[in-house]
Amino acid sequence: MSQKHFGPEFMKSHFYLCPADLKGILPEHNVHQGIQCRCGHKDLRILKRVGLPAIFAHCKSHEDEFTLYINQDYPAGYISDDPTQPLEPIRCNCGGQEFQVGVGYEYPGDESDSTDITWFTMVGKCTNCNKIQELFNDETG
Repeated sequence: MSQKHFGPEFMKSHFYLCPADLKGILPEHNVHQGIQCRCGHKDLRILKRVGLPAIFAHCKSHEDEFTLYINQDYPAGYISDDPTQPLEPIRCNCGGQEFQVGVGYEYPGDESDSTDITWFTMVGKCTNCNKIQELFNDETG
């Protein structure tokens, strides 16, 4: 199974250097990245598939939505996405729904399969109140 979301094309258009304030609360994973829309917009609405480990981002600057993480897309993944389940926005305690996002992910210890990850964590800085918080995490293996 090939890795769709963190492949070279995605990395080129959606990754940027993770801001220090976000990186500071990410676990000590192998890789840290900031996430942005392909248009460069960094304030994103994060959506989670109800009951499943599937995360999407929505950019309001041009109404673009893109996948950040689906557990089944990794060889160690164990749960399939179900597109019939609704998406719900992740909200800050203040009610804000847009975040500047950083992700951390970890490759297997032997790194024998660069298309697999064993852990994925997403943190966000609310654009309404500036609170930094964990938005999502999932262990794939």
